[in-house]
Amino acid sequence: MPDASLSRLELERRRPLWAAMSELFLDTEVRGFVPPLALKCAQSGYDEPTLERIFWAEVFPLGIGNLQQVAGEWAALTLDEAELARNAVKGKLPKVRKALSGWMVESEWTAALTLLRWLRGEPTERWPLLVRAWVLLSRRYFERPGEPSLFSLADEVSALRGEGVDLGAEWQRFEPIARGMLLDDEEGSPEARGEDVRRLLLPRE
Repeated sequence: MPDASLSRLELERRRPLWAAMSELFLDTEVRGFVPPLALKCAQSGYDEPTLERIFWAEVFPLGIGNLQQVAGEWAALTLDEAELARNAVKGKLPKVRKALSGWMVESEWTAALTLLRWLRGEPTERWPLLVRAWVLLSRRYFERPGEPSLFSLADEVSALRGEGVDLGAEWQRFEPIARGMLLDDEEGSPEARGEDVRRLLLPRE
């Protein structure tokens, strides 16, 4: 059973966050999970210092081991809720472990916090639309540049535009966030990836 020192209400409030944060520790492409994570953070109502503690003190110590394995879990990561709750009560940051291994998730977490700030500056009814737009842009940007997308994105472009989302403007502000999550040895230049996104956003004939 979870530690009784963490109330039932706090457990219920944290569970969606724990689940969303744990996705950053999967051994697969996780950058498309960043916008939905930002949404869960915004919906939680927690302030940023609290979210930082939840990520680094509660989830990181349990999740990072998956990325340190030769072949970690890639589909779903189930973290022990009792241990998460104990970490929440202790609230102690794993400073040494973060210094050694935090780089493996830091760019994605930093991006999520930036998107969180953007969401909190928007009406709540726009949050899901913006997250859909950022997921769309992420999917195209982080695919292999110059090749056809593995996703069916054109219909989502049309749908978002029909709901009043200015995808050109969203790309303009999202591009630095996406660029910041690129790996140093990743194939293709940021410019080539950006060109793929711009082609996706061109008006359809």
